[in-house]
Amino acid sequence: MINRARRLATAIAAVVVAMTGIVVGTATQAAAAGPAQLPLVTFFNAGTGDYFTTSQPQWTCQYFDTCADHPDYVAVGRQGDVFNPDNPQPAGTVKLFHWWSPDRGDNFLTTDPNWAGNVGDRRVSGSEYTLFRIEGFVNPAPASAGPLTLRSFWSGANLDNAAIVRFPNSTTPAGYSWYRNEADLIRPVSAGLTGCQTNAAPRHTLTSWHAAANTFSTYGSPFGLRRGDALHLSATGFTRIDGWGTTVPVIGLSGHRAGDGFPLPSEPPYTLIGKVTAGGAFVQGRWFEANTWFPVVGHRLSNGTITSGPCVFVDPAVGGQFQVGINDPTLWDNGGYADVTARQWF
Repeated sequence: MINRARRLATAIAAVVVAMTGIVVGTATQAAAAGPAQLPLVTFFNAGTGDYFTTSQPQWTCQYFDTCADHPDYVAVGRQGDVFNPDNPQPAGTVKLFHWWSPDRGDNFLTTDPNWAGNVGDRRVSGSEYTLFRIEGFVNPAPASAGPLTLRSFWSGANLDNAAIVRFPNSTTPAGYSWYRNEADLIRPVSAGLTGCQTNAAPRHTLTSWHAAANTFSTYGSPFGLRRGDALHLSATGFTRIDGWGTTVPVIGLSGHRAGDGFPLPSEPPYTLIGKVTAGGAFVQGRWFEANTWFPVVGHRLSNGTITSGPCVFVDPAVGGQFQVGINDPTLWDNGGYADVTARQWF
């Protein structure tokens, strides 16, 4: 339970940040070093049309449901991680500058060296901007955008800069156009993820998890799920996908991709898929938001070999759970279950 006074103080600080550009983070950057990496989260104010991306803990706590939500800005997604600006700058990285225009109500993030400066600097570009924070250290922008490339967009109608890896639903809003790749964000790291990737002995193994084909099944562990845990799933068996008794293997229809209308169009129809109910998960090189499905099991290759499923890095918000289901838009007529083995590292 979050202390009421703490929630109120956080909300007040958030208003100061968004409306004035006088950021609590400025003072924080002079404080003692903190975690090696910080999550970079994007917020949106529908009233002003402002996209606001930041690593400030006073803001990102809203994404994890550990502080009060801002009355105007809504979290739209975690973009990736940055190296903590309170720590020494890692070799080969660049600074991610955050400028603010009170006249436009515009938050502007960039790694452009033409916009380099010191906190407190002011500059005019159509309107006056103040540099009030270094959001973190990031990898230089690649020639071609990848799954963690932070990109800059501009809306002339809203007079708004948006720095984002992907917009919600991967759809660029009307009126916004891309103009620059800013950086490659940092992949998450944890002992759990390293354990999964190196196939170390898991800390917990759940066997004979019968994930029903006609509903979502929640993973249960005596250790719970915490930020940085990693999961790896394997599954066997067949599930019924209609009322006529048609059955398919739990890895789905090999060689096919589900179409629009399926929970996960990029994966085979009727394969086992997963999601977190609050927070996010990092799978196959990108972040998936709460209640967004991602792959959890392997595929059958043309030679009959079944590949291993991905490591799932979980970063749940308060109350967040990991669930699996079948990649099928209609669950009610399904039957049977997937026999799942889940391994957990932390």
